[in-house]
Amino acid sequence: MTKFERLCLENISPYSVLIAVVLTALLFLVRPAAVIVSDDMFTAIYGVKREHYKRIEMSSRIFRRIKIVNVAIDAEAEAVAFAVEDAVKKPAFVVFPKRYMQAAQRYAKDCPKIKIFLLTESNNEPQSMEGIQILSTGTELDYYRAGLCAAVLTKLPLETEEGTKITDYNKSILLITENESDLIKGIFNTGVRKYSSDAGIEHFEKNSTDFSKIFKCVVILGYETNFLNSNKNLSTKVVAKTWLDPLYAPPNAVVIIDDSPLAILPQITKYRFRKISPAPLKANSTFIIRFDRTETFTALLALRTAVGKKL
Repeated sequence: MTKFERLCLENISPYSVLIAVVLTALLFLVRPAAVIVSDDMFTAIYGVKREHYKRIEMSSRIFRRIKIVNVAIDAEAEAVAFAVEDAVKKPAFVVFPKRYMQAAQRYAKDCPKIKIFLLTESNNEPQSMEGIQILSTGTELDYYRAGLCAAVLTKLPLETEEGTKITDYNKSILLITENESDLIKGIFNTGVRKYSSDAGIEHFEKNSTDFSKIFKCVVILGYETNFLNSNKNLSTKVVAKTWLDPLYAPPNAVVIIDDSPLAILPQITKYRFRKISPAPLKANSTFIIRFDRTETFTALLALRTAVGKKL
């Protein structure tokens, strides 16, 4: 035992520790709660237990309570705004998904002093809204890191059914995304090239992509992961952007990109005291690595390094 530890034991009584714990707990309870507007469909997709534990984790990280206000997915804007007002009178801030954009506008009108965030997946729409901070979760960094992960996964052994032939070695990565901009594709390609100089990259085209090919890695950004169910000849290595509980993700999904409100809440908290910016602010997704599907420790380490990279 060090001298410092002996001094602490001699001079700090158990009552002091108890008082400190009680005061910390009281401070936590009196701080305004963060509010997230959600619905039962999100909970079903995200997973009840996962949502519960994620809320506890994020609550400890931002050191304030998190209140999730569940409303009907087709609820009227006025009803959603009223539900938020009724749930917490003076929240620290409120997070609305894009599908409740009109509700966010109504709430901003009724509660102009509350900081409001609206989550979108791209910078295309909307650009700005009075009294509301737009937060874009479809960031360039996500595409870059996805490219890095894809390059790592192409180096792992390709599992195919017995008798299946690999007909095209040059097109080993398939990128499926709703964002067709050359900038986004270029950023993804940059990520791939950072780790691999010989991996081929093919961009998804709805009517001409040949799914008879065997791709070493498929990256799905902005599409539903159930797209894989009808395309069994894709790869056993998948990087997917989805809110789906990893336990129920496709068995070949190695990396899952989570941009849900709960996952990016610490970043939102940092923006709380900023003045509303006319341009959307950025919020980077959380990358979940399925370590049980990486096959080797070297691959796991490479993926962990990739998801921590900066542009």
